[in-house]
Amino acid sequence: MTTATKNLSGEAPKKRNSKLLPDGPDWTFELLERYHKEIKRVAEHYRLDTYPNQIEVITSEQMMDAYSSI
Repeated sequence: MTTATKNLSGEAPKKRNSKLLPDGPDWTFELLERYHKEIKRVAEHYRLDTYPNQIEVITSEQMMDAYSSI
């Protein structure tokens, strides 16, 4: 016996034509831009207010210094 997943209106969910975003450990500015575009699209769909992000590239030493000064 199989059961089909249904949404709140009792209909089977529509298949999405989506392209998943990568989730690997390597980040590039192009990848970050893709994430920003997708987040913006979803936020606009749900009428959410967002704020601009600032991305800074620093060394691991700079990160450790920043964390140790808190």
